[in-house]
Amino acid sequence: MTGPVSSVQVLRHMSGADALPVEKEISSDKHHQHGGTVYADWRIVIVAICMWLSCLSTFWVFHRVSGQVGPSAQRSDTASLTSPETDVGIVSFVWLALLCIVATVIFMTIRARAAHVRTSLPSTIAVCSCTVLLAAVATWNVAYRQAHDPASLLAHNATTIYAQWRVITPAIVSTMREARCQSDAQLITISDGGIDQLSSIKVRVFAHESVCSQLVEGTVMSGAGTIQDAKYGAIPVWLVLDEDRGIEMLKPPDMMHRAIHAMRESLFRTCVRLDDQGRVLVPGLTMGLVGSQHISDTAPVDPAYAKALDTRFIRAGIMHLMAVSGGHFLLIAQLVRKVCATFRMHHKAVAVLIMLACAGLAVAMYPSDSVLRALIMMVFHASAVWFGRPPKPLNALGWTIAIILISDPSKSQSFGFALSCAAVFGIVICAPSFARWFALQLPDALSNALAVSLSAMLFTLPLQVLMKAQIPVLSLYANLLVNPVVDIATMSGLIAMCIAPMSTTLAFPFAWISSCGTAVMDWCAALLGGNNSVMPWPSGIVGFALVIAIELLIAAACWFGTRHMRSSFHRRYGIRYGAVFHRSLGQSIRQWFVDTIAMLDKIPSDRYQENCPTIRRD
Repeated sequence: MTGPVSSVQVLRHMSGADALPVEKEISSDKHHQHGGTVYADWRIVIVAICMWLSCLSTFWVFHRVSGQVGPSAQRSDTASLTSPETDVGIVSFVWLALLCIVATVIFMTIRARAAHVRTSLPSTIAVCSCTVLLAAVATWNVAYRQAHDPASLLAHNATTIYAQWRVITPAIVSTMREARCQSDAQLITISDGGIDQLSSIKVRVFAHESVCSQLVEGTVMSGAGTIQDAKYGAIPVWLVLDEDRGIEMLKPPDMMHRAIHAMRESLFRTCVRLDDQGRVLVPGLTMGLVGSQHISDTAPVDPAYAKALDTRFIRAGIMHLMAVSGGHFLLIAQLVRKVCATFRMHHKAVAVLIMLACAGLAVAMYPSDSVLRALIMMVFHASAVWFGRPPKPLNALGWTIAIILISDPSKSQSFGFALSCAAVFGIVICAPSFARWFALQLPDALSNALAVSLSAMLFTLPLQVLMKAQIPVLSLYANLLVNPVVDIATMSGLIAMCIAPMSTTLAFPFAWISSCGTAVMDWCAALLGGNNSVMPWPSGIVGFALVIAIELLIAAACWFGTRHMRSSFHRRYGIRYGAVFHRSLGQSIRQWFVDTIAMLDKIPSDRYQENCPTIRRD
């Protein structure tokens, strides 16, 4: 009879210390081996998925129980997973997914026990149940605080207030005609009619020309404005500053934020000398903020051209290149490791340098959910280097999702975070297998690029359909065409960003090299991003479920086709398809004689018949 599960056992179970197959760990980053069978350690990923679904369900239940409409349901255009079109469908899908997860865990456990592999089904279910409850409690707390925050209550009636806030994102071009720029901020206090109240929600600040230069990350400001419910976007509350009432800077940004702001501005000044596509795409590829969104004193890029360029990139399916993701961090980590290997540094020093380099990169990039996800995963990667262990991206992704959702459950509603995690999950799970299959017919470089692009597309396509009811049918070809220049253009842009604060003249050649790579991307977007490059698709949960159903049908057809091919091969040749070929003793001896005779035939016949040289006697 099994005793009670202790906290130490639960932590060991979640961290993979007592994985399902415990006999021997192979060198793969996500598998364990027992005998001749390889099993994936999916437990922390299952826990993270359960937490995510729990957060989404809790947000939906809270807004229904409290009699409120969800913050995203009040807006026609939103970047949230709980919009009114997907509301009920998502919750139904959540419970269906939870049931599928439980069934999968039970099936994997039964199969593992049949293979005589030690399992821990009660601990797995106990950990999933605890994390679901923990995520639900944390999400309910966040939703309650946000709904009853003084700023949220005043926003329903579009009230004029006096507020103090801390800027958390750089100022960009406003999406509202009445303002010049916009920035995200964290409220500190608000005052309505002389009564000061504490507030802690995030708001989107809209300001006029005179205030835009002061909206720097880390700045604490105060001023009067109108607080109202958002009409669109992911942040539910807007603060529109009054132009005729003074805006004060209570606390300037610290030294680090001033340095980061100067670095970004230097890159934009360097890119002014490039052509229009370089001015727009090089900053976007380098730090995640396209040049058309930058507030500048110089002549801006033509808005019509910038809009057309954005549309072409979306239709071609390569808009993700304008967002900072794990590719930036992997490039920096590989560069650090090569430099450290040149100097034969200790692996712990390498881990520290990787952490410092990735932290600096994350601070310099435009804040986004994908940057946060990539940074935390790189911390796990550096920790593996510190302990001399192979990195485990599947476990790192699961722990990253769990940490982010517990600290900020609202991330479960973010499309950006969902797309980033789905892409990484697809690459980790499917890319190695796809690469092996494609390598049978294609060169290694092409097979690897095709495997990564296809894996990411399969797992992000359902979410893309929720965002926009269309499918970019040529995105796979576009990603293959731009793949050779992405790394070079990214590294050149990062070098230009580092050099630009010291000299824009020295940084310009690297920015120009980066613009050559973005020119290839622009050409691909123009070639494969036309009106006929997208296919209309049902919107909402119907389109979401339809994409998943088609992908599952294709996967099932491939699986059954592979099994049929293997069985036919076994019946025809008498050996198992894919089995390692071993020669018999007689075949080995016969082959040895054949090779020996062939080698002897190559020896010149007159090699040992040459006459000795004549000995001269003087």
